[in-house]
Amino acid sequence: GDCCPTFFCRPKAVCVFNGTEYWPGVKIPVDICEDCSCGSTVDPKTGLLTPHCSPVICNTTCSQGFIYERDPEKCCGRCEQQRCVYTGPNSTVYTIEVGKTFIPPNEKCVKYNCTKVNNAFELMVIMSSCPAFNPENCINGTVTTTPDGCCKTCEIQTCRIQKKQHLPVQYTRWQLTA
Repeated sequence: GDCCPTFFCRPKAVCVFNGTEYWPGVKIPVDICEDCSCGSTVDPKTGLLTPHCSPVICNTTCSQGFIYERDPEKCCGRCEQQRCVYTGPNSTVYTIEVGKTFIPPNEKCVKYNCTKVNNAFELMVIMSSCPAFNPENCINGTVTTTPDGCCKTCEIQTCRIQKKQHLPVQYTRWQLTA
């Protein structure tokens, strides 16, 4: 016999990345754009477990009025707002550029102005105001609606006949003194 005991080194059932051990199923920080965890398959050369990696899938789909912008410090970017967003009564979505005014279809007397204040997009509501309208003051057949469909207008009569009214008259006698 052998007088000295013989030792064999067997690798642990772990993954090793950058000198750090990872147990099966544990996430491994390989790359920001790769999702890796320690797998269960043994590498025949090293006897260690092999990591299982898959690419990170970034959602680049943005809502209306937003645009996808990459972030150089992260794997995935994010959706950044570029325009104001207006959702109509029938759930139709409209986008409005900053500084532009939007008049919604089928909504009289209202318009929206898109503004950006401190990186926040805001729709300012502008309600139309109509001047007083009395059809009795109009020349017959001249009543029209303004182009936005909000206000009624007409050609005003310059003189009109008033109904005769009999009012009681009271006389007061004044006398001048010298």
